[in-house]
This record gives sequence, structure tokens and C-alpha cells, in this order.
Amino acid sequence: MVTQRQRSARKQARKRTNKRWGAEFIKLAMELSGTSASMVYAVLNGRAVSAPVSRAIDDARAQMARSRRKVA
Repeated sequence: MVTQRQRSARKQARKRTNKRWGAEFIKLAMELSGTSASMVYAVLNGRAVSAPVSRAIDDARAQMARSRRKVA
């Protein structure tokens, strides 16, 4: 027989990870644009339009590409 505690433990969702965009990328875009993470996600997903955030996203991609090239 399944107890209440076991049943609720099975129903809990797994911790979700940001697989599409890395957390490092989102944090960098937030710092560059001076906005919140939700605004960065909104621009990335096409729900919002913001020129400063779009520029910050492009800059963040460029910076991360440069840093990966240095390491490799």
C-alpha cells in the first residue's frame, strides 16, 4: 500500500534546467541590458520587442563565443 508521503513524492516535478539557453548567457544579457530575466526570455521567445535587450543579447552571444574560442 502506498502512503500519502510516498504518493506526494512521486507527483513532484523534477527540477527543470535551462537547456535551450544557458543560465550564464541569460545572466550576461541581463547585466548588459539592465533588465530582468523575464524580459530577456520574452525577447528571445518573441513575445516582446526591445532594441536595448536585443543588442544586449547579441553582445552576450558574441562575448560567449569569444570566451569559448580562447579556451578551446
